[in-house]
Amino acid sequence: MQKIKLTIANRVYPLNVPLEQEEGLRVASKKIDIMIKHFEENYAGPFITTSNDIFGIFLVAYFRDYIFIFFLNSICDLFF
Repeated sequence: MQKIKLTIANRVYPLNVPLEQEEGLRVASKKIDIMIKHFEENYAGPFITTSNDIFGIFLVAYFRDYIFIFFLNSICDLFF
């Protein structure tokens, strides 16, 4: 196990992870951080005021894309 610290939305998360997962987790945390900053810059307003609001919007967008990809894979499985 490897001890690492990931920073997402200005918060540090210490983790113990297998060595082979470290790079993937670091890449994922950087992508998450980039997306959260995008939402902070583009969706801040009277109803989006806290980090939790931004994180909620990020999760909705992420799972929208995840469900779309899952749907496409399901369609492909039916026809190919």
